[in-house]
Amino acid sequence: MSLLALPTEINIAIFQLACMDGGYTACSLSLTCRRFFPLARPLIYQSISVAGIMQLQALAMHLLRSPKLARTVRHLFILEMDEHQVDDFQMRFGDEGATLSILVNFIFGLVSPYLETLCYLCPLSDYFEDCSQMLSRRSWPHLTELTVRGYAGLYHARTFPSLERFHLYTPGLSHQNTVDGLALLDQTFPRLTHLKITGIGFNSAFFLDMLGRKWGVTYESGAHFSVVYPNRRLAQFPPSLQCIAIQMRVPSERNSVVRRRRHKIMMKKVREWAEAVEEHGLVLHKPMKREKHYVQAKKDWLDRLEGGHGGWANESDGRGRRSLRKKAMSGCAVQ
Repeated sequence: MSLLALPTEINIAIFQLACMDGGYTACSLSLTCRRFFPLARPLIYQSISVAGIMQLQALAMHLLRSPKLARTVRHLFILEMDEHQVDDFQMRFGDEGATLSILVNFIFGLVSPYLETLCYLCPLSDYFEDCSQMLSRRSWPHLTELTVRGYAGLYHARTFPSLERFHLYTPGLSHQNTVDGLALLDQTFPRLTHLKITGIGFNSAFFLDMLGRKWGVTYESGAHFSVVYPNRRLAQFPPSLQCIAIQMRVPSERNSVVRRRRHKIMMKKVREWAEAVEEHGLVLHKPMKREKHYVQAKKDWLDRLEGGHGGWANESDGRGRRSLRKKAMSGCAVQ
């Protein structure tokens, strides 16, 4: 049966499901025929994917000309660099960095009251604190899923009252950011059920030790990893937290032989440590190269929009990726 023969209500229901792909299907449907144009038009901004300063400027201009469009945005994916720049991991700097901050801050100001999912990927640079601060400046009353890439990200001054799933892509966690983030996790994300940290490396021993002490299991960094513990505060998890997933990074070929050796030793220690705390709801995922962060984050975001598990699939370390549809990280409970 042709879609033209279906009642308008059924077409709208079909379009709402089909248009969860960053706006591509909605744009195509609106150009199909005169009947589909008014039906698909409100869905064009339901899920949006933008990459680079040009697309961010275009989105900002659309929202500026038609502020009511912001009320229809529910799912947003932002990559600050262009897609062809991802492998270079170019930093924000100079006038371009200032322009990016203004654009993202403007967009967040309009859509934050309505967003349900957000994937926000910043360049891996010292400027990440600006990205983190932009999130904390706004109120996100309906946001249930948040994915961020950067150095910090665990701690935000403003509470996310509805957030259930938080995924952080990071090249490392500094001591102070780790303390602030884990010690206030129950206050920042009071309804959090799933926490995932991707990019754990040899400089993250402090983070692992702080997690382990919560369960009475010490992560011994060994002679190769000097760890200083300035504060013995324990991680504070919200009662709703079910699972914590840790995904280590694959060392770059550009790293020195000594650094790669240290990383290999740490990976072995982390596997042993993870087995000791597995009963508390910790899941160790298969390591990922840093260069894959953007590609995987985009795939996971789209898969979640389609009803899949995305990055929350219960994949095992070293045994390959399990089917996203078979098992989700919902059967374990953090104790």
